[in-house]
Amino acid sequence: PLSFAILQRTLRSGCLPNPHTHLLLSDAWLERRRGSQSVADIINEMKLVGYSPDTGTCNYLVSSLCAVDKLDEAIKVVEEMGAAGCIPDVESYGAVINSLCLARKTNDVVNIVKEMVSKAGISPRKGMLTKVASALRANRETWKAIEMIEFVESRDYPVEFESYEVVVEGCLEVREYILAGK
Repeated sequence: PLSFAILQRTLRSGCLPNPHTHLLLSDAWLERRRGSQSVADIINEMKLVGYSPDTGTCNYLVSSLCAVDKLDEAIKVVEEMGAAGCIPDVESYGAVINSLCLARKTNDVVNIVKEMVSKAGISPRKGMLTKVASALRANRETWKAIEMIEFVESRDYPVEFESYEVVVEGCLEVREYILAGK
């Protein structure tokens, strides 16, 4: 909890922590989680040293976990940080989505996009859906990309032209000409 308080103080002062901080924070976090503590319990321990957890601090933790390839734990933090009073935002989801796309974990990334849009009510930022569609295209999962875009549209969120373009190109690559024409 003390390391979170120091991190929060650093971030709020406008300073960026040393890049090595990602590794140290991730290691400390994973060590605490091995003790079977919930995400919310660990974050709420900041209150014991006089600090209130905030979304920025949690986002730094999420990006740290993503930086050391602990994506399952990063997803868990995003899903549970609300219980500690830290509401996930587009930065929280964006860090996880970017890392999942790079790892080509398409099932997880589609689920996170759907959670972000439907449960959290957050609009995808510019380029986010295109990145997801590109990862799905790379895995030759064109239908999943189409379903994801339709889901986002059904929630009245905008989908940028580039996302459609990636999906059409994916359809053409897998010889789904009729689908590409739709």
